[in-house]
Amino acid sequence: MPGDLPDETKEGMVHAYGSDFEPAAGDNLNQPTLGVFFETLRLMVTSELTVVAEAAFQDRLWRD
Repeated sequence: MPGDLPDETKEGMVHAYGSDFEPAAGDNLNQPTLGVFFETLRLMVTSELTVVAEAAFQDRLWRD
């Protein structure tokens, strides 16, 4: 899959949120973005697609 899925997902969510979105560490779109990322992976894996997922340096966010 071209691009970085979490970044591409958040970019789409930012556009949907509207022009008043203020990006910041811990902003209100970070956790929903991870949810979409993992749900997308789940869908791909259960559809028996080959997937390579990378979430470098984000262990503290998704470990639980």
